[in-house]
Amino acid sequence: MAGGLDGVFDEDIPGWPGGRARGNLRSDGSLGDWQASPEVVQILRVPDTGPGVCRICRAWISRSWTRCWSCARVAQMLGSELAEIRPVSLGTKSFLGKCSPRCTRNLYAVIRAFKAAYSISPDDAMASREASILVSLIEAFLCTNFGSNVLGEKRRLIMATVPSSRGRRERHPLEALMEVSRTPFAPFAEGLLRCSQPVARQSPSSATNCEIPRFQSHILPANAHVVLVEDVVASGLRPQAAAMALVQAGAISVTVVPIVRLLGPRSLALCLARSGREPCRSDARSPAPFAGCAA
Repeated sequence: MAGGLDGVFDEDIPGWPGGRARGNLRSDGSLGDWQASPEVVQILRVPDTGPGVCRICRAWISRSWTRCWSCARVAQMLGSELAEIRPVSLGTKSFLGKCSPRCTRNLYAVIRAFKAAYSISPDDAMASREASILVSLIEAFLCTNFGSNVLGEKRRLIMATVPSSRGRRERHPLEALMEVSRTPFAPFAEGLLRCSQPVARQSPSSATNCEIPRFQSHILPANAHVVLVEDVVASGLRPQAAAMALVQAGAISVTVVPIVRLLGPRSLALCLARSGREPCRSDARSPAPFAGCAA
């Protein structure tokens, strides 16, 4: 077995032993020599719940709100309570600058690179440095936060992913990562969800219609708790619609686990300010809040 990701990340991640990701990577000799010169991947810390943090997705928000703009909007669009989103990390599309000589990109860029490689050659992508990083992240986070010693033996835990709605011909790359991730405390139910015809509904923020994704789920066993793994979450509409379908199929609870929860400009400004990296800019642009943000 290859070594773990000891010290490869720019940020400590709360909730993991020692504060850092430590997960053994599978290695059949085809992973290359990346471990000889491990890179540092830029990760933004996920805050604990409390004032100034969205109670649904853990994004930074104004202290007078309890939900972020995106979660308030999605709740109004779906007309239901939302599932908890427990991100592995917060993130941005842009690289925020080096904090280490080995820090060259952020986690979002790692996901994009892996998915691009997977669309060309799934076998090569699964043997890449990016796949190794992502598998270790998934394993460490799921085992620490959802292992049987954490949740207890009475819960029947099932892992699943949100299916692609783009008519993808090949297997979804996240399903390939989940298949090789070691989570012995819970089975991975590939194909648990499937896409249905989306419905048009008026957007709560304008007079225009928007498409609401819909999903169907196989009937779940009794006492099922589903962990719905996603690669990147921005608004959260798709995974929340998938969570609704799982609840309708009998799930007692659904937790959405994105590898990256993308932050909007306002939330990013608050994240940087509260971490002491730079002053909070009062001109950070963000949409006007719904009344539901404070709900």
